[in-house]
Amino acid sequence: MQSLLDNVEVEIRAYRNKLKKAFRAQRANARQRGIKFDFTFAWWVIAWGASGRLYQRGKGYNKYVMARYNDIGPYNIDNVKFILGPKNCSEAHLGKPETSRSKERNRQGQLGRKHSKETRLKMSLSAKLAKKRQRDLAQLAVANFFEINSVKETSSTSAAVYEQRRQRLAERRQTKG
Repeated sequence: MQSLLDNVEVEIRAYRNKLKKAFRAQRANARQRGIKFDFTFAWWVIAWGASGRLYQRGKGYNKYVMARYNDIGPYNIDNVKFILGPKNCSEAHLGKPETSRSKERNRQGQLGRKHSKETRLKMSLSAKLAKKRQRDLAQLAVANFFEINSVKETSSTSAAVYEQRRQRLAERRQTKG
């Protein structure tokens, strides 16, 4: 029983150290950005614990962060909320005017890339060939479904099989037309 309690105590100490490291990192980050950080370690843990998100905190898409209301004022118990990281990023950009550089980048993204006439022709031809191949494959699949027992494959390579089936299909079309 004592060894079990010792193991639990070791795990609690390790988790406490992990939390202290996270607390120190957040405090240092706030100082580096010139934002006052009024939390002690105990109040920081209490705030996270009260939010119910302590185990979901951190960096990443589905992780929660401690954010300030309207990104104004210090980090203290009256001025923080716990929200997902991406939401915090989007809130940070609300109401801020776009710079000329970001406006141009957004405009270029909306316009799309300009392709030369030669490139557009190649893209069009490639799309047409892809559609034709898709149609041929679909027709072959249907033909193969009905002839599955009568088809004898002479080659094990898929390219050769595809070519044989395509030729048979072309011959059928010619005999019908």
